[in-house]
Amino acid sequence: QLQLQGLLRGIERLPLVGYGASFTKLSDEDRRRFLEGLAHSELYPRRLLFHGLKQTCAMGIYSQDQSWQHLGYEGPMVQR
Repeated sequence: QLQLQGLLRGIERLPLVGYGASFTKLSDEDRRRFLEGLAHSELYPRRLLFHGLKQTCAMGIYSQDQSWQHLGYEGPMVQR
């Protein structure tokens, strides 16, 4: 839980430096630019933030049974 909070706080506050606003206050275009910048940054900690956010979002999507069909996934081999 602490790691997730740290990840989300980092994503929220990091744009203050380059964009003058927190992530949630940025326009959609600036959010996209910010995330692309993280993804392709030469600085490993920035790329790590991006990949942590990407994995967190993927876990949220994949945990929903209704998303499986759209992904071509038939569900776990083991019964729940």
